Amino acid sequence: MTYISHYWDNPENILFTIHNNYEDKEYHEVVSLIQEMFEVSESKYPGYRFKFNELLLRTLFHLFTKYRQRGILIDSIHDKRLGEVIGYVNNNYLQTLTVKALSEKFNYNADYLSRIFKKKSGISLGRYIYVVRLAHVYFEIVNSNKSIRKIFTDSGITNIRLGTKIFLEYYRSLPSEVRRQQK
Repeated sequence: MTYISHYWDNPENILFTIHNNYEDKEYHEVVSLIQEMFEVSESKYPGYRFKFNELLLRTLFHLFTKYRQRGILIDSIHDKRLGEVIGYVNNNYLQTLTVKALSEKFNYNADYLSRIFKKKSGISLGRYIYVVRLAHVYFEIVNSNKSIRKIFTDSGITNIRLGTKIFLEYYRSLPSEVRRQQK
C-alpha cells in the first residue's frame, strides 16, 4: 500500500469491481498490460524494471479510474485506527464480522465505533461489511458458473433477500440480471 499511496490517497479503502467483459476496451487494456508486465519481468533485459514500473502505473491508472467502486472513503491518514478496521474487514470478509467483535479487536467501545464509522464514511459498519461481501459476490457472479444462492452464502451473506436488496441498490441490477448480461 505504501507504493500506491504515493499516487492515490487512502488506497486501503478502495474496492474494485472488475468483470470479464469482452466488449470493454479498458478490460482488454488491463489484461494486455498485465501480460506485458509478466513478459518484461521474465526477460530481465537491461532497464526492464523501468519498463515494468511504467506498465504497473498504467495498469493501476486504469484500475483506479475505471474499476474502483465509488462512495465509501474514510480518510485513514487522519484516522489510522479506522483505516486498520477497514483493512481488516476487506481482508477477512468471510469471517463472522460484528461491530462488537471488531470493537474488541481494535480497542474501541462498540457504540463509539459505530458512531465514528458512520460519521466518517456515511454508512454504518454493518452496511460496509455487506458492501465488501457484495463486491465479491458481484465478481463471482460474473466470473463463475456457481449458483447465485451458493455465491451469496459462500461470501458470508446468509440473508439472501437482504443481500439481493442491497446488491440492487449498489449495482442497479439484480444478481440474475448481471449474470444474464455477461453471457
